Amino acid sequence: MSLRLHTITEGEGGRQFLHALDQQRLLRSMSRRELAEHLGISPPYLSQLFNGDKPVSALPLACLRRCAEFLQQPMVRCLVLSGHLSSSDFFWDAYSERDLMKGALAVVACSRWGEVAQVNKAQLLDLPQPVQWLLIRLYESAAQQCMFPDLPAACPGVTLPPR
Repeated sequence: MSLRLHTITEGEGGRQFLHALDQQRLLRSMSRRELAEHLGISPPYLSQLFNGDKPVSALPLACLRRCAEFLQQPMVRCLVLSGHLSSSDFFWDAYSERDLMKGALAVVACSRWGEVAQVNKAQLLDLPQPVQWLLIRLYESAAQQCMFPDLPAACPGVTLPPR
């Protein structure tokens, strides 16, 4: 039987993670001592986790893997539930993305390619977002310039000079 883990909110300090472990432990008729042994941690350490004396985010990754197996859940879910990862590790603020896009499209519009195509920033901002991304990627490739230097993975194939 697999537990269904509900959507979590950040800053819960691992309470839902511990609750899920406890529910699964009870379903399997295990004591907390048996759970600790199963997870490869000491019973006092497990008690400290449940009492809030130790942060769940401090659990070693090997223990989290065993927790994921025990809960029959993907490892990434346990990483989020335990506080090792947060939503900001997966998503960036849409407002920030919009600002980055506006700045990048302004550079494209003012470039020699923008002048040749006779486009301005307003016209580029009216395009669908996938087309905007395509234009930015094409500009990066043609100009050999990364528009988002803080996100090097966003610029495959663009080699930047060392700073």
